[in-house]
Amino acid sequence: MNEAAQELEAINRQIEEAKKKIARKDALMRLEQNPDFKELIQKGFLESHAIRQVMLKAHPGMQSEAMQKLFDQQITAVGGFKQFLVSIVSEGLAAQESLASDEATQEELLKEALNNE
Repeated sequence: MNEAAQELEAINRQIEEAKKKIARKDALMRLEQNPDFKELIQKGFLESHAIRQVMLKAHPGMQSEAMQKLFDQQITAVGGFKQFLVSIVSEGLAAQESLASDEATQEELLKEALNNE
């Protein structure tokens, strides 16, 4: 495979990956509009559950090492899940920005390939 063909193949992979990231971001954006998602995940898990874990961690009857470790794990899990959701949006937005450029590069490479034939 010549250099131009390799470059075209690489840019095609980048475009497909960008489209997947954009689709994931769009899916999450739709999901975040769903009333059940809002109630169960945003309010129930990311807010109420997180607050409950912090409050229980401070409770005088929950100061054993095992309980404190459990609360730390629960709080970390909430933060990790929230960061996962944020990363989907961030990656999707970055992919949207790069997609147009990648598609323009793809078009240029295809034109070059046709001219060289």
